[in-house]
Amino acid sequence: MSNIDEVFSDDDFFAETTTKSETTEKTPKPKWIPFADGEYFGHISKVTTREVDTHQKQHRALVYNLEVRVADEN
Repeated sequence: MSNIDEVFSDDDFFAETTTKSETTEKTPKPKWIPFADGEYFGHISKVTTREVDTHQKQHRALVYNLEVRVADEN
């Protein structure tokens, strides 16, 4: 059985560090495209709220998250 010193003494254990330019590149987000332009019928099925502090705790805001279910009429 190995001890901790033997495990960390192996040079292959550690990965090479990346340069700053490699770490600052963002992974592109996939573009969200609706099925078709127009209006859709839906029903709000769930509402959650939470309070958040903004501007270094100078202001408070109430955030509403709505879950919408697409109606069968579509």
